[in-house]
Amino acid sequence: ELETAMADESLEILTKILNNRCAVAAIGYLSLDCVELLKTATLLRVQLWRTAALKMLEQATEQRSIGALEAALIYATDAGLTAKEAIFALAQKTLDEEKQRQIIRAQIRTAIADKNLGSLLTALDEAKNIQLTDPNELFREATEAAAVMTAERKVSSAIESKSLFELKTAITSTATILSTTQSSIYTRGEKIISEVDRIVKLLREAITQESMINLKSALSQALVLDVQDDHPEGLSTSTSLAQDILKRLQLEAEIREKLKKAASCEDIESLRDAIQQAKTNGIPAETEMILLTRLEVEKRRREQLAKITHELQKGNDKNDVAALQAVLKENGDLFTNEDEF
Repeated sequence: ELETAMADESLEILTKILNNRCAVAAIGYLSLDCVELLKTATLLRVQLWRTAALKMLEQATEQRSIGALEAALIYATDAGLTAKEAIFALAQKTLDEEKQRQIIRAQIRTAIADKNLGSLLTALDEAKNIQLTDPNELFREATEAAAVMTAERKVSSAIESKSLFELKTAITSTATILSTTQSSIYTRGEKIISEVDRIVKLLREAITQESMINLKSALSQALVLDVQDDHPEGLSTSTSLAQDILKRLQLEAEIREKLKKAASCEDIESLRDAIQQAKTNGIPAETEMILLTRLEVEKRRREQLAKITHELQKGNDKNDVAALQAVLKENGDLFTNEDEF
Protein backbone atom coordinates (compact mmCIF):
# COMPACT_ATOMS: atom_id res chain seq x y z
CA GLU A 1 0.00 0.00 0.00
CA LEU A 2 2.91 2.31 0.84
CA GLU A 3 4.63 1.55 -2.47
CA THR A 4 1.38 2.19 -4.38
CA ALA A 5 0.88 5.48 -2.58
CA MET A 6 4.43 6.47 -3.44
CA ALA A 7 3.93 5.54 -7.08
CA ASP A 8 0.65 7.50 -7.20
CA GLU A 9 2.18 10.39 -5.19
CA SER A 10 -0.84 10.23 -2.96
CA LEU A 11 -0.16 12.60 -0.09
CA GLU A 12 -3.33 11.56 1.69
CA ILE A 13 -2.47 7.84 1.81
CA LEU A 14 1.21 8.47 2.55
CA THR A 15 0.23 10.70 5.47
CA LYS A 16 -2.27 8.11 6.70
CA ILE A 17 0.34 5.32 6.71
CA LEU A 18 3.28 7.35 8.01
CA ASN A 19 1.17 8.82 10.83
CA ASN A 20 0.33 5.27 11.93
CA ARG A 21 3.13 4.31 14.33
CA CYS A 22 2.21 0.65 14.39
CA ALA A 23 2.28 0.44 10.59
CA VAL A 24 5.65 2.24 10.41
CA ALA A 25 7.13 -0.05 13.06
CA ALA A 26 5.82 -3.14 11.33
CA ILE A 27 7.23 -2.09 7.94
CA GLY A 28 10.61 -1.10 9.39
CA TYR A 29 10.91 -4.43 11.21
CA LEU A 30 10.72 -6.40 7.93
CA SER A 31 14.13 -5.48 6.47
CA LEU A 32 16.69 -2.73 5.93
CA ASP A 33 15.18 -2.13 2.47
CA CYS A 34 11.89 -1.44 4.13
CA VAL A 35 13.59 1.06 6.44
CA GLU A 36 14.97 2.82 3.36
CA LEU A 37 11.50 2.68 1.85
CA LEU A 38 10.13 4.48 4.86
CA LYS A 39 12.84 7.15 4.58
CA THR A 40 12.07 7.65 0.91
CA ALA A 41 8.33 7.75 1.61
CA THR A 42 8.88 10.30 4.34
CA LEU A 43 10.94 12.54 2.04
CA LEU A 44 8.32 12.16 -0.70
CA ARG A 45 5.60 13.05 1.73
CA VAL A 46 7.46 16.22 2.76
CA GLN A 47 7.96 17.14 -0.88
CA LEU A 48 4.32 16.48 -1.78
CA TRP A 49 3.15 18.36 1.31
CA ARG A 50 5.26 21.39 0.42
CA THR A 51 4.02 21.25 -3.18
CA ALA A 52 0.40 21.06 -2.00
CA ALA A 53 1.00 23.91 0.45
CA LEU A 54 2.54 26.07 -2.26
CA LYS A 55 -0.40 25.41 -4.58
CA MET A 56 -2.85 26.14 -1.79
CA LEU A 57 -1.06 29.43 -1.06
CA GLU A 58 -1.16 30.42 -4.74
CA GLN A 59 -4.88 29.71 -5.03
CA ALA A 60 -5.71 31.52 -1.77
CA THR A 61 -3.61 34.52 -2.84
CA GLU A 62 -5.46 34.72 -6.15
CA GLN A 63 -8.84 34.46 -4.40
CA ARG A 64 -7.83 37.03 -1.75
CA SER A 65 -10.18 35.27 0.68
CA ILE A 66 -9.29 35.83 4.34
CA GLY A 67 -10.54 32.37 5.33
CA ALA A 68 -8.67 30.62 2.50
CA LEU A 69 -5.47 32.58 3.18
CA GLU A 70 -5.52 31.82 6.90
CA ALA A 71 -6.13 28.12 6.21
CA ALA A 72 -3.39 28.02 3.56
CA LEU A 73 -0.86 29.71 5.82
CA ILE A 74 -1.58 27.30 8.67
CA TYR A 75 -1.29 24.36 6.28
CA ALA A 76 1.94 25.78 4.81
CA THR A 77 3.41 26.32 8.28
CA ASP A 78 2.62 22.74 9.16
CA ALA A 79 4.33 21.73 5.92
CA GLY A 80 7.46 23.53 7.06
CA LEU A 81 7.19 26.60 4.84
CA THR A 82 8.26 30.01 6.18
CA ALA A 83 8.25 33.66 5.10
CA LYS A 84 11.49 32.95 3.26
CA GLU A 85 9.29 31.43 0.58
CA ALA A 86 8.12 34.20 -1.73
CA ILE A 87 4.58 32.83 -2.07
CA PHE A 88 4.32 32.42 1.70
CA ALA A 89 5.37 36.06 2.23
CA LEU A 90 2.99 37.20 -0.52
CA ALA A 91 0.12 35.25 1.01
CA GLN A 92 0.84 36.77 4.44
CA LYS A 93 0.94 40.28 2.89
CA THR A 94 -2.30 39.61 0.99
CA LEU A 95 -3.94 38.40 4.20
CA ASP A 96 -2.88 41.59 6.02
CA GLU A 97 -4.21 43.72 3.15
CA GLU A 98 -7.54 41.89 3.07
CA LYS A 99 -7.94 42.25 6.83
CA GLN A 100 -7.26 45.98 6.43
CA ARG A 101 -9.80 46.11 3.64
CA GLN A 102 -12.30 44.31 5.84
CA ILE A 103 -11.78 46.98 8.50
CA ILE A 104 -12.18 49.76 5.92
CA ARG A 105 -15.36 48.13 4.57
CA ALA A 106 -16.78 48.01 8.08
CA GLN A 107 -15.87 51.67 8.62
CA ILE A 108 -17.51 52.62 5.31
CA ARG A 109 -20.72 50.72 6.15
CA THR A 110 -20.85 52.28 9.63
CA ALA A 111 -20.24 55.78 8.26
CA ILE A 112 -22.97 55.30 5.61
CA ALA A 113 -25.42 53.99 8.23
CA ASP A 114 -24.60 56.86 10.62
CA LYS A 115 -24.54 59.43 7.78
CA ASN A 116 -21.19 60.61 9.13
CA LEU A 117 -19.55 62.47 6.25
CA GLY A 118 -16.24 63.05 8.04
CA SER A 119 -15.75 59.38 8.89
CA LEU A 120 -16.86 58.35 5.40
CA LEU A 121 -14.38 60.65 3.66
CA THR A 122 -11.58 59.38 5.92
CA ALA A 123 -12.51 55.78 5.15
CA LEU A 124 -12.63 56.54 1.42
CA ASP A 125 -9.14 58.05 1.55
CA GLU A 126 -7.86 54.93 3.28
CA ALA A 127 -9.70 52.79 0.72
CA LYS A 128 -7.88 54.60 -2.08
CA ASN A 129 -4.57 54.07 -0.31
CA ILE A 130 -5.09 50.30 -0.28
CA GLN A 131 -6.68 50.36 -3.75
CA LEU A 132 -10.13 49.39 -2.45
CA THR A 133 -11.70 51.29 -5.35
CA ASP A 134 -13.48 50.58 -8.62
CA PRO A 135 -14.84 48.17 -9.60
CA ASN A 136 -15.60 47.51 -5.93
CA GLU A 137 -19.36 47.90 -5.38
CA LEU A 138 -19.00 49.08 -1.79
CA PHE A 139 -16.56 51.78 -2.85
CA ARG A 140 -19.01 53.03 -5.47
CA GLU A 141 -21.82 53.00 -2.91
CA ALA A 142 -19.62 54.89 -0.43
CA THR A 143 -18.60 57.42 -3.08
CA GLU A 144 -22.26 58.03 -3.96
CA ALA A 145 -23.17 58.30 -0.27
CA ALA A 146 -20.38 60.82 0.28
CA ALA A 147 -21.61 62.85 -2.69
CA VAL A 148 -25.16 62.83 -1.27
CA MET A 149 -23.98 63.81 2.23
CA THR A 150 -21.81 66.61 0.82
CA ALA A 151 -24.76 67.90 -1.23
CA GLU A 152 -27.10 67.70 1.77
CA ARG A 153 -24.58 69.59 3.89
CA LYS A 154 -24.45 72.30 1.21
CA VAL A 155 -28.25 72.65 1.21
CA SER A 156 -28.38 72.57 5.02
CA SER A 157 -25.73 75.30 5.22
CA ALA A 158 -27.72 77.40 2.72
CA ILE A 159 -30.89 76.99 4.82
CA GLU A 160 -29.00 78.03 7.96
CA SER A 161 -27.62 81.10 6.15
CA LYS A 162 -31.23 82.28 5.66
CA SER A 163 -30.21 83.56 2.21
CA LEU A 164 -32.71 82.68 -0.49
CA PHE A 165 -30.07 83.26 -3.18
CA GLU A 166 -27.68 80.78 -1.53
CA LEU A 167 -30.50 78.29 -1.06
CA LYS A 168 -31.60 78.49 -4.70
CA THR A 169 -27.96 78.11 -5.80
CA ALA A 170 -27.52 75.08 -3.52
CA ILE A 171 -30.76 73.46 -4.69
CA THR A 172 -29.85 73.99 -8.35
CA SER A 173 -26.31 72.67 -7.96
CA THR A 174 -27.38 69.57 -6.00
CA ALA A 175 -30.52 68.72 -7.98
CA THR A 176 -28.79 66.01 -10.03
CA ILE A 177 -27.59 64.24 -6.89
CA LEU A 178 -30.46 64.82 -4.44
CA SER A 179 -33.63 65.10 -6.52
CA THR A 180 -33.97 61.31 -6.82
CA THR A 181 -32.74 60.36 -3.33
CA GLN A 182 -35.83 61.42 -1.33
CA SER A 183 -33.54 63.66 0.72
CA SER A 184 -35.52 65.34 3.50
CA ILE A 185 -33.15 68.32 3.65
CA TYR A 186 -33.44 68.82 -0.13
CA THR A 187 -37.24 68.60 0.09
CA ARG A 188 -37.20 71.14 2.92
CA GLY A 189 -35.11 73.52 0.81
CA GLU A 190 -37.49 73.16 -2.12
CA LYS A 191 -40.48 73.86 0.16
CA ILE A 192 -38.85 77.03 1.50
CA ILE A 193 -38.25 78.31 -2.04
CA SER A 194 -41.79 77.36 -3.08
CA GLU A 195 -43.28 79.04 -0.01
CA VAL A 196 -41.29 82.22 -0.62
CA ASP A 197 -42.42 82.33 -4.26
CA ARG A 198 -46.05 81.81 -3.20
CA ILE A 199 -45.97 84.58 -0.61
CA VAL A 200 -44.13 86.99 -2.92
CA LYS A 201 -46.91 86.41 -5.46
CA LEU A 202 -49.54 87.18 -2.78
CA LEU A 203 -47.66 90.34 -1.79
CA ARG A 204 -47.37 91.57 -5.38
CA GLU A 205 -51.09 90.97 -5.99
CA ALA A 206 -52.05 92.75 -2.75
CA ILE A 207 -49.73 95.66 -3.63
CA THR A 208 -51.34 95.98 -7.07
CA GLN A 209 -54.84 95.81 -5.59
CA GLU A 210 -53.98 98.08 -2.62
CA SER A 211 -56.27 95.90 -0.53
CA MET A 212 -55.76 96.29 3.21
CA ILE A 213 -57.20 92.85 3.93
CA ASN A 214 -54.98 91.12 1.37
CA LEU A 215 -51.93 93.13 2.44
CA LYS A 216 -52.42 92.17 6.08
CA SER A 217 -52.92 88.51 5.15
CA ALA A 218 -49.83 88.39 2.91
CA LEU A 219 -47.67 90.27 5.41
CA SER A 220 -48.70 87.99 8.28
CA GLN A 221 -47.36 85.07 6.24
CA ALA A 222 -44.28 86.90 4.96
CA LEU A 223 -43.10 88.03 8.38
CA VAL A 224 -43.11 84.42 9.63
CA LEU A 225 -40.52 83.45 6.99
CA ASP A 226 -36.99 83.80 8.36
CA VAL A 227 -35.41 84.29 4.92
CA GLN A 228 -33.39 87.07 3.32
CA ASP A 229 -34.26 87.72 -0.33
CA ASP A 230 -32.48 90.69 -1.88
CA HIS A 231 -33.92 90.29 -5.37
CA PRO A 232 -35.39 93.61 -6.68
CA GLU A 233 -38.87 92.08 -6.70
CA GLY A 234 -38.18 89.45 -4.05
CA LEU A 235 -39.49 88.82 -0.55
CA SER A 236 -37.61 91.58 1.32
CA THR A 237 -38.46 94.33 -1.19
CA SER A 238 -42.06 93.19 -1.60
CA THR A 239 -42.56 92.95 2.17
CA SER A 240 -41.14 96.45 2.70
CA LEU A 241 -43.28 97.91 -0.10
CA ALA A 242 -46.40 96.13 1.18
CA GLN A 243 -45.77 97.49 4.70
CA ASP A 244 -45.40 101.04 3.33
CA ILE A 245 -48.61 100.76 1.31
CA LEU A 246 -50.48 99.25 4.27
CA LYS A 247 -49.34 102.12 6.50
CA ARG A 248 -50.48 104.62 3.87
CA LEU A 249 -53.86 102.93 3.49
CA GLN A 250 -54.31 102.77 7.26
CA LEU A 251 -53.42 106.46 7.56
CA GLU A 252 -55.85 107.31 4.75
CA ALA A 253 -58.55 105.28 6.50
CA GLU A 254 -57.88 107.12 9.77
CA ILE A 255 -58.02 110.52 8.01
CA ARG A 256 -61.26 109.62 6.20
CA GLU A 257 -62.74 108.54 9.51
CA LYS A 258 -61.70 111.88 11.03
CA LEU A 259 -63.25 113.72 8.09
CA LYS A 260 -66.46 111.75 8.45
CA LYS A 261 -66.67 112.29 12.20
CA ALA A 262 -65.83 116.01 12.00
CA ALA A 263 -68.36 116.48 9.19
CA SER A 264 -71.11 114.68 11.11
CA CYS A 265 -70.44 116.80 14.20
CA GLU A 266 -69.96 119.95 12.10
CA ASP A 267 -66.92 120.71 14.27
CA ILE A 268 -65.07 123.42 12.34
CA GLU A 269 -61.68 122.98 14.07
CA SER A 270 -61.69 119.18 13.78
CA LEU A 271 -62.86 119.43 10.19
CA ARG A 272 -60.18 121.97 9.31
CA ASP A 273 -57.48 119.76 10.90
CA ALA A 274 -58.75 116.64 9.09
CA ILE A 275 -58.88 118.47 5.75
CA GLN A 276 -55.29 119.68 6.25
CA GLN A 277 -54.15 116.09 6.93
CA ALA A 278 -56.04 114.95 3.83
CA LYS A 279 -54.30 117.61 1.69
CA THR A 280 -50.89 116.63 3.11
CA ASN A 281 -51.48 112.98 2.25
CA GLY A 282 -53.14 113.56 -1.12
CA ILE A 283 -56.61 112.43 -0.04
CA PRO A 284 -59.56 114.07 -1.85
CA ALA A 285 -61.80 116.10 0.52
CA GLU A 286 -63.81 118.42 -1.77
CA THR A 287 -67.15 117.69 -0.08
CA GLU A 288 -65.68 118.36 3.36
CA MET A 289 -64.07 121.57 2.13
CA ILE A 290 -67.44 122.79 0.86
CA LEU A 291 -68.98 121.89 4.21
CA LEU A 292 -66.18 123.69 6.05
CA THR A 293 -66.74 126.83 3.95
CA ARG A 294 -70.47 126.73 4.70
CA LEU A 295 -69.86 126.22 8.41
CA GLU A 296 -67.37 129.06 8.54
CA VAL A 297 -69.79 131.41 6.71
CA GLU A 298 -72.54 130.40 9.11
CA LYS A 299 -70.25 130.99 12.05
CA ARG A 300 -69.33 134.45 10.85
CA ARG A 301 -73.03 135.22 10.25
CA ARG A 302 -73.91 134.19 13.77
CA GLU A 303 -71.06 136.25 15.15
CA GLN A 304 -72.24 139.30 13.19
CA LEU A 305 -75.83 138.73 14.31
CA ALA A 306 -74.60 138.54 17.87
CA LYS A 307 -72.84 141.87 17.41
CA ILE A 308 -75.96 143.71 16.08
CA THR A 309 -78.39 142.03 18.46
CA HIS A 310 -77.78 144.75 21.07
CA GLU A 311 -78.50 147.56 18.61
CA LEU A 312 -81.62 145.81 17.35
CA GLN A 313 -82.80 145.29 20.92
CA LYS A 314 -82.33 149.01 21.64
CA GLY A 315 -84.32 149.98 18.51
CA ASN A 316 -87.10 147.57 19.50
CA ASP A 317 -87.21 148.84 23.05
CA LYS A 318 -87.37 152.48 21.92
CA ASN A 319 -89.63 151.80 18.96
CA ASP A 320 -86.91 153.60 16.99
CA VAL A 321 -87.88 152.74 13.40
CA ALA A 322 -85.09 154.75 11.86
CA ALA A 323 -82.45 152.99 13.97
CA LEU A 324 -83.90 149.56 13.11
CA GLN A 325 -84.01 150.40 9.38
CA ALA A 326 -80.40 151.57 9.44
CA VAL A 327 -79.17 148.37 11.14
CA LEU A 328 -81.26 146.12 8.92
CA LYS A 329 -80.20 147.89 5.75
CA GLU A 330 -76.53 147.60 6.62
CA ASN A 331 -76.72 143.96 7.75
CA GLY A 332 -79.64 142.58 5.76
CA ASP A 333 -77.49 139.86 4.17
CA LEU A 334 -76.96 138.24 7.59
CA PHE A 335 -80.59 137.06 7.71
CA THR A 336 -81.37 133.72 6.12
CA ASN A 337 -85.16 134.05 5.81
CA GLU A 338 -88.00 136.55 5.81
CA ASP A 339 -89.32 135.57 9.22
CA GLU A 340 -85.93 136.20 10.84
CA PHE A 341 -85.63 139.48 8.93
